Amino acid sequence: SFERTVGFLAASPFTLVYVMAPLYVFAALVALPLFPRHPLTWALLAPLLVSLMLPPWVALRLSPYVLCNWASRQIPKFFAYEEYHETTDQELQAAHAAGKRFVLVAHPHGVFSFCGVCGAIASMCASDGIGASLPEVAPTAAASVIRFF
Repeated sequence: SFERTVGFLAASPFTLVYVMAPLYVFAALVALPLFPRHPLTWALLAPLLVSLMLPPWVALRLSPYVLCNWASRQIPKFFAYEEYHETTDQELQAAHAAGKRFVLVAHPHGVFSFCGVCGAIASMCASDGIGASLPEVAPTAAASVIRFF
């Protein structure tokens, strides 16, 4: 279907970046000592330097726009993603506020874990989900949907 195709196209940049980013960083760091005065070296390094200088809140503020746009919301459809809940996001938040702690898990698969991406999209975009504050309330290095509450 059209939505699954859009989901594939929206998921492709995640995979491309996951595979290409280490090669890009390696090439930029190798070019610096070999060609320190060449303009292309600095053009190659510019995105890395800008990324290093940006404060963390920039990514937190941009993530709802990236993950909740129409094309990104089609990614779970491409993967036939389903979620099963024993409790709602609101019940989890209320229990957390009352002092109860939880371990939330999602099973990753593939070269890049789209389970985390799909879970974040589902929670951020659902009318009864955590919403745009998800990256702030559930930050982890592994996946944005795993958090110790």
